[in-house]
Amino acid sequence: DAEIRTILDSQYALARKLYGVWAARFAALAFVVAPLNAFYGRAFMPDPAMLFFSVGAVYLFACWTAGGGPPTFAVAVAFAALAFLVKLSTLYLGLPLLFLAYDRFGKGLFRRPALWAFAALTLAPTLLWYAHAYRLFQQTHLTYGIWNRYGYAKWGNLDLLASGQFYVLMFQRLIGVTFTPLGFAVLVSGILMKVRSQRERVVHVWLLALILYVLIVPEGNRELNYYQLPFVPLGALFMGKALGRFWGDPAPGRAVPGSLHARRIALAVVLIAMVGLSYTYARPLFAA
Repeated sequence: DAEIRTILDSQYALARKLYGVWAARFAALAFVVAPLNAFYGRAFMPDPAMLFFSVGAVYLFACWTAGGGPPTFAVAVAFAALAFLVKLSTLYLGLPLLFLAYDRFGKGLFRRPALWAFAALTLAPTLLWYAHAYRLFQQTHLTYGIWNRYGYAKWGNLDLLASGQFYVLMFQRLIGVTFTPLGFAVLVSGILMKVRSQRERVVHVWLLALILYVLIVPEGNRELNYYQLPFVPLGALFMGKALGRFWGDPAPGRAVPGSLHARRIALAVVLIAMVGLSYTYARPLFAA
């Protein structure tokens, strides 16, 4: 549908910028077939919009720090602000954005007026909106369940963080309904592959930010599996990286054309298996 296509546009652009055309194509495929995304991507909820603005914010900010002009800066501000407004938990994006700023400006980043303007223009609307939401709660007792005591505490829960079952559950979801076992294996291989540029490390910082997000919002992640949706576009980037390099031409002198042909046949088998497993894991979601 339209929401998935818009997310794909920003994710494809980011993957192409970091890894190349084929990696971007495989990343788009990995995103589309991820079971969790296949189900919730069609649901009437704010999370698909959150994913679109999140990926777009990282991509546009990367473009701006790479030499983009005021229009790129303005759109990056809009995407980041909208991501924060749709879901407060997307503030974890501050970590990869900070990394991109440091990669471009070094230790002098805090002396850049544009970066202070970016922070003010994205955080001010967020603070104003959530303050307004809290005032509405005081008047009507209707709540988004973000930080008050009503509903259940989605945020910091030290007892839950001390439970081994919580981490086992998160791992089971990642290798199951989020990516499938094969998809998760491909993802891990992408994480472990050599980083060819310092800028490429933004996806690793992004992964660290998501891990912190799980630790800060443990109850929400335990109760609701769609809280792991932010892992899907990022995981697809790692998967696209691994599949793209496997598809690409071998290093000179290390393989012959026949071996490349065999490698691509093997990759086709892996992709078919990924699609089949994704269907297997997504089917119970649609049947529930």
